[in-house]
Amino acid sequence: MRLNLELVMDLRAEPLVITMPDIEDERYYTAQLVDLYTFNFDYLGTRVEGNGGGNYLISGPDWSAEQPEGIKRVIPSETNLAYSLLRTQLFNPDDIDNVQFRKNIRLNP
Repeated sequence: MRLNLELVMDLRAEPLVITMPDIEDERYYTAQLVDLYTFNFDYLGTRVEGNGGGNYLISGPDWSAEQPEGIKRVIPSETNLAYSLLRTQLFNPDDIDNVQFRKNIRLNP
């Protein structure tokens, strides 16, 4: 079983920062990042990033600046609109209350 979350990102005015919280060692998460061409331009997740959290800057094609302090990675999108499908696992139907991870994901300019 898994829990899905969806994000729609408008990167025209400025980049957005996805803050992923720490997640328990026995659980996984993945965040698929997709542009308007339906190209998977990057992934975040326990397989790539480990179980520690972090801040990830998602930028549009026209953004150019130095990587801000506190940002683990800058992830450029070829389009100014992007989508993310985040998934994490549920061990059983009653496990949804234990998945605090989903409540701590943030998307900020």
